[in-house]
Amino acid sequence: MSRKLFAALLLILLSAIPALHAQDNFTCPAPADIVAAVAEACTNLEADQVCLARAGVTAETGIDAAFAQPGDRVTAGALAQLATTAPTADNADLGAALLNLRANLSDNTVKALVIGGGQIANANDARLVLPAFFRDVGRVRSTPSTANDDNIMTTLQGGASVTAVARNEAGDWVQISFGEGELGWAATFLLRIDGDVNQLSTTPAAAGAVYGSPLQAFNLIGAPAAESACAELPAGGVLLHTPAGTRAFFVVNGVQVSFTSTIYLSLGEEVGRPALRVEVYAGEATAQTDDGAALLVPGVYASVPLSPDFATPLAEPFPARPNPAGRDVQLAPLTAAVTADGTTIALTPSLAAAQIDAAIAQVFAPDGLLTGTYQLVNAVSVPYTEPADWQCGQDMEPGMQVRFAPNIADALEEAYGVRIAAGQGTNGVSLNTHNDPQYRTVPETNGEVAARSIVVRDMLHFTLVETWARREGDFAAACNSEFTWEWVAP
Repeated sequence: MSRKLFAALLLILLSAIPALHAQDNFTCPAPADIVAAVAEACTNLEADQVCLARAGVTAETGIDAAFAQPGDRVTAGALAQLATTAPTADNADLGAALLNLRANLSDNTVKALVIGGGQIANANDARLVLPAFFRDVGRVRSTPSTANDDNIMTTLQGGASVTAVARNEAGDWVQISFGEGELGWAATFLLRIDGDVNQLSTTPAAAGAVYGSPLQAFNLIGAPAAESACAELPAGGVLLHTPAGTRAFFVVNGVQVSFTSTIYLSLGEEVGRPALRVEVYAGEATAQTDDGAALLVPGVYASVPLSPDFATPLAEPFPARPNPAGRDVQLAPLTAAVTADGTTIALTPSLAAAQIDAAIAQVFAPDGLLTGTYQLVNAVSVPYTEPADWQCGQDMEPGMQVRFAPNIADALEEAYGVRIAAGQGTNGVSLNTHNDPQYRTVPETNGEVAARSIVVRDMLHFTLVETWARREGDFAAACNSEFTWEWVAP
């Protein structure tokens, strides 16, 4: 071997030693250590607060408050953006922040862990909002004035939680969000506000722009999550958990997300565009846009393509797919950071694709139909005989909505006196009954003969079938009507 070649090889080997040494010293943070850091830094976290749980977090806030060291906290309404660092091949730093959010819950909170490259931006009207509650009984008014009582909207009891979203110029009136996102005004002295009222906007919020509670609307931002450099940790995202017996509602990147128990949110890609991914590991969830909805059970996820600014869903969610293999194992130990007592949650592994449809039907439609709100999409009435001025069909315009809850079978039985059975007619009356001449033969004397049944078309659709004939003096008519309803929301 020549001296020049030997020297070159020696130089390569020597230059590789620091890299090899760094690789030897690279140690991924253990999930248990992450949970311990969250517990230590964020103990006694109050409702609608955000806690910096582990170094590696940067944030923009609307207030002059320290948020740089583990244990630092700000109100959720003051948070504009938050980003956490992800481990890389030469740096094991992992940022984490814990959010304790009221969302739509009155007696509980939803905990959210933003971790490992996850980034969020406040989308709740992009304004500072502050948690508040009534000191005593107080009136909510449609305008900031007591000139008369015509503007009284309601009266709230002492202790009632609301969200301060704006103020008048003088600061003696505050616009609040209360109830199901209603907006009204309350005298400032009636409220205890967590923060400086003078920092609130003097531009009143518009209806529908504030989602009830701070950070109840937020966007995931940044690049789609890459696989973590640490195999035992998930790609960056947001782990959310709501207590047993509660359902949480959020608007995430413009997608309406409701869930029970435990989900994981991250950014991915669909059809060459950024996409919101909603993964379910315990409980169930729905992801809904103006174009449609996805029903999700443990072990599956839905993906929704987003606009380039991440703020608007571009289509209905893609059908449910199996969760990433092994993600449940990565997330399970981290659930201790988002439960009230620090216990871990048993998470469901990825569900096989062939099992998804049956699992969704079992969870959401055990009686053959989904519970929730249905919209009339088709009404067809065929008269058998009628006077010229008689309207055969009922006055039911397509688009009319009705809500069936909590159990579709019980609701339909109560409303129509029939019991639903998946895929067939009900209460022992088949559709052939409606072809029986007696139900379209006008009675000889005043009265009516009628038959009614309900047919489940599929999990999202049912048809109410009615056949009747009636006589009232000189008036006589007979008619067959079919009203088809389609599920639109949980």
